[in-house]
Amino acid sequence: MILLLCACGGGCALFRPEEPLNYQTVQADPRHNTEEAKEEHEQALEIIGKHFDETPCLFEFPHADLTKAEQHLQKALIADVTYGPAHNTLGSLYYWQREYYLAAWEFEYAIKLMPSNPEPYFNLGLIYEDADQPTRALEYYSRAMMLDDQNPEVLIAYIRVEMQQGKTVDEIRPLLKQYVFLETNPENIRWAKDQLGLKPEQIACVKLETLEDENRPTEVPPLEIEPEPSSKPELIPSLTLPETFPE
Repeated sequence: MILLLCACGGGCALFRPEEPLNYQTVQADPRHNTEEAKEEHEQALEIIGKHFDETPCLFEFPHADLTKAEQHLQKALIADVTYGPAHNTLGSLYYWQREYYLAAWEFEYAIKLMPSNPEPYFNLGLIYEDADQPTRALEYYSRAMMLDDQNPEVLIAYIRVEMQQGKTVDEIRPLLKQYVFLETNPENIRWAKDQLGLKPEQIACVKLETLEDENRPTEVPPLEIEPEPSSKPELIPSLTLPETFPE
């Protein structure tokens, strides 16, 4: 099930911190020890999963467990910098810390390494949605849908942004019908059917408490993300990423 991780395609207009970013560089193993990278990544996921089990819906930084998880991810990338899932999960940690620029870089890297995987496209869409850039969010959600047209989480993310843009029920009716067919959560199905019952010219209801809970990084347990109004990040002109990544 897709949850959330992010990437951006060539020159993303995301967020730029006021202070210069300090990147931690690591010397990757030229031998590409993928097995070691996979083991380190799995250990990171285990730590993150345990953290969620003990503190549901709470993701605070700094936190010893999550710092340890990040260390495992760094070790994974030292072992094999081309191991895409580790970039995806590391991007999740940055996303939760609201380090959107770093998260986007990791997700872009994940896209370069896993171009047929819908998760990083979906996750990048979430970053653009948080950035109030609906056009770009829809672009990446669309890419994710092309790669996984049977996933209700991808579909409802696309529907959500369309609704926020004031689409009428008739304009999103085919998407809502498809969502009802794919979704398994009774509350979400009931919500979608309620929307389908509105008059064609009515604006769909954007009240999606149960659906918004799905905004979470892929490869990790569920997490509620409720940004504070005052913590809305500033947009940056563009996110410039390297044309090539380490081999």
